[in-house]
Amino acid sequence: MNVNRDLVDQLQKPLLFDCSEFHNYHQRFAETVYQVYFESESSILGYCYIGKRGKTASLPYSAPFSLLYPREKWRIDDILQIVKGLISFSSSIACDRIVFTLPPEIYDPALIHSLSSCLFSEGFRVFSVDLNQFFDLSTFESKESYLAGLMRMVRRNYNKAINNDLEFAKIETGSFEEAYDVIEVNRREMGYPLKIPKSQMQDIMNMKCLSSSCFLVRKNGQAIASAIVFDVSDDISQVIYWGDDPEFREFRPMALLTTDIFEYYKGQGKKCLDIGPSSANGILNPGLFEFKRAIGCSHTVKLSFEFQL
Repeated sequence: MNVNRDLVDQLQKPLLFDCSEFHNYHQRFAETVYQVYFESESSILGYCYIGKRGKTASLPYSAPFSLLYPREKWRIDDILQIVKGLISFSSSIACDRIVFTLPPEIYDPALIHSLSSCLFSEGFRVFSVDLNQFFDLSTFESKESYLAGLMRMVRRNYNKAINNDLEFAKIETGSFEEAYDVIEVNRREMGYPLKIPKSQMQDIMNMKCLSSSCFLVRKNGQAIASAIVFDVSDDISQVIYWGDDPEFREFRPMALLTTDIFEYYKGQGKKCLDIGPSSANGILNPGLFEFKRAIGCSHTVKLSFEFQL
């Protein structure tokens, strides 16, 4: 179809993981990537990106989640028609299965709730439920009041970090390797996968569509904990990776890292910090969940839907 750019401009602004630059880079992780517009007789209803792998239409195909983007003043029937169009298009490219992982509801509750209902209404079924945790920055009035509301153990860990002369610092993204190297050690020692290789992380951080930040906790000049954070929307940033070097865990660098990151993003005017899932493919990690809850995180679900064509 010939896309009317004036009508396209009326569609919602995409999240980071659905911007065109992000998809142009990641299209190598699918056989074919389609940007699909859905239209009625007189207007464009919305669009989404679909990656084809074998006979599966995947949304996303190389990201934590994906979404479809309707008109700013959408109606529930618009969403329903887009879902029907998604099924029809997937069939037309010889797919026999659709997999659609939605963002946590914090990104757009009205749209995500409505889309979930429309997917189910048209025959999609939930095949995975992940617990996703986030920190509501509206609750962070000051560092002192934040710490006062936490468990005694967490406050004690923060005080230990301060008493051990640990230093929190934001570093230039051009020096992201220093942060990445700490994460690499953490994942190796903890037995967790590191899904984004260093070269890919560098490419992503160089994207014009991305605003990102890197943070360190140092002791005597040595990085012992770090975080890499992406701005996913105007209001929400997401912790892509954070962690400490287990060799220095006794100094409690994560207590300082998490507290000062919350304070930083509060100062940036963000509404929420997405800390990510505490489960993988629906399998819960209780220890990770309780760690995030102990530092004040709330939780919601991230739903993955499936449709058999």
